[in-house]
Amino acid sequence: MFTITQRSERFRDDEDILTEANVGVRFCSFLGTASLFFTGLVILRLDSLPFVVQLPVVYLVVSAVAFVISAVIYANVSGIDEKAVSRSRMIQMGNWISEYPGMYLFLIAIPLVILGVTANLLVQIATAAACYGGLLLYSISPFSLDHRRFSGVASRIGNTILLVLFSVGLYLVARLATDYLLPAGIFSLVAILGLSYFSLSTQNVAETITAARK
Repeated sequence: MFTITQRSERFRDDEDILTEANVGVRFCSFLGTASLFFTGLVILRLDSLPFVVQLPVVYLVVSAVAFVISAVIYANVSGIDEKAVSRSRMIQMGNWISEYPGMYLFLIAIPLVILGVTANLLVQIATAAACYGGLLLYSISPFSLDHRRFSGVASRIGNTILLVLFSVGLYLVARLATDYLLPAGIFSLVAILGLSYFSLSTQNVAETITAARK
């Protein structure tokens, strides 16, 4: 039987999980709205815009769908009648979807959209620097999923470098070699999703090893 202390700890854990789920719903709803805003900014006149804008629209749509799915997962956490561990795994899945296919693709797409809708060089460079610089700083920060899932510093830095290289490389292709934008965009999308899957697999392996040791 549970002691009073064990019950209180479990209730506290449940409360923390539900709080995180509520925050996740609000966060994903806000970013999903922002993603749809940028999509709507160009979708009505998409045929008249250069191809450099059409590719990031796909990224924005994938990002918006990811945010919607994450929000639904977070919202369903409170209704699940299972152990706190199951709720915790739902939170982890929501975090993974909202960060990799959601936030990362969103930040990568914004500079490409700006590149196609305005010829102002200052706005283009400032937007790219803000988005990709923010992507870099967040990825190496202790707040990112990579920081929690990769135990080694080299693994975290390596994953961050690859992520930024794919993002900046795609932007440079969009600026300098538009003819290669489609294959570069597909390659970058597959590569980023591959990195995210590798990160998720790394966490699952680490959890399995930890459980085996116990």
